[in-house]
Amino acid sequence: MGTVQNALQNNSFGMTRRQLLQSCIAGAITAVELPSVSIAQTGASRTLVFAVDAITGNSDPGIFATFGDWMAIDCIARGLTHIDYHTTEVKPALAASWDISPDRRVYTFRLREGLKFHDGNPVRAQDCVRSFTRLMDEKDPTRPAGTYAIAELGGSNIKEVKAIDDLTFRITLAVPDVAFLARLSNPNGVILSSAAIEKYGKKIGNNLVAAGPFKFVESTPGQKIVLEAFAEYYEGRPPLDRVVLQVLPDPLALTNAVLAGSVGASNFIPHSSVKQFRANSSFKLFDPKPYIDIFVQMNVGAGVLKDLRVRQAINFAVDRSAIVREAFFGQAHLPAYMITPAELGYDASLKVYSTRDVGRAKKLLQEAGAVGAPIKFINQNVLFWPKVGQIVERDLRA
Repeated sequence: MGTVQNALQNNSFGMTRRQLLQSCIAGAITAVELPSVSIAQTGASRTLVFAVDAITGNSDPGIFATFGDWMAIDCIARGLTHIDYHTTEVKPALAASWDISPDRRVYTFRLREGLKFHDGNPVRAQDCVRSFTRLMDEKDPTRPAGTYAIAELGGSNIKEVKAIDDLTFRITLAVPDVAFLARLSNPNGVILSSAAIEKYGKKIGNNLVAAGPFKFVESTPGQKIVLEAFAEYYEGRPPLDRVVLQVLPDPLALTNAVLAGSVGASNFIPHSSVKQFRANSSFKLFDPKPYIDIFVQMNVGAGVLKDLRVRQAINFAVDRSAIVREAFFGQAHLPAYMITPAELGYDASLKVYSTRDVGRAKKLLQEAGAVGAPIKFINQNVLFWPKVGQIVERDLRA
């Protein structure tokens, strides 16, 4: 099993806040909903140092691995639509408008006129086709190995992508999808420069070229990503000249860096420090709606996890109240399965599937003949993840 993480970007400098929700393949899921805690110093300069958890240096929209890499994508690129999370409304981004066929299967997008990529090339419908096909076509030489990106956008439900003319792009679905426009705002669905895709191939993630508010400058894996403002961004030049996404995974070091002023903003402030910052008038603390799920993802093809009853037992074994209390200092919400209250499809009655029931878990294990069977649990070692992992391990052992 492995943990998969998600986060929102949230600050006071006019930058967007985005959600990344990894999809679980199947089986039971343990989750805790929590608001991202973000903080920004008042009176910051036009260069923003934004502390992040980690950076691999590969910001390929098809296979990024960390919050930091994802945030780089969100600063550099845009898709056809965009959700800024001030509201849940899907807004135009690279597409100025769209039409949906009466059967809700064909989406025709009209791109904004005059759009440019960071490399100076115009944004065309052909770039949209190329950005999708590199994820859809398993034989595409630029397709990143192990990519799951197309699944985030609809997977096999996307039957065809087509450029009608330079500014008209069409997507045809197999069946209607009420969430499709929202899916297209996902970082997996951003539009990249075709010229850059052909130039860099599978290394496009180290040289990302798109049409977002900031341009890629340099990346040092494990340390930082440097971005600079793109003057021809369709919403106008950003209010910042440069953004430095700086790796600071240690909670104490991050807190001290913000207090000292060497970091201007972060949404990774430890939950244990929230009261301290809230009481300090030098800082502005944002506490948005809970859009984040944390959860255990299971490999349904490995060992006893092939049995649905085992996955259900794991689900009912985990004490989410303990996670809220011990890992997030009470600043999180008990979940109703995987959908947060702010999202489409939330149903409070699903809390029954997110409630600990040790007796039921033990019974399911017995029925599956899996009592005492070994499983491997992989957990991140930064931020709140170590504590979450300890609680999950404790519960599974019990």
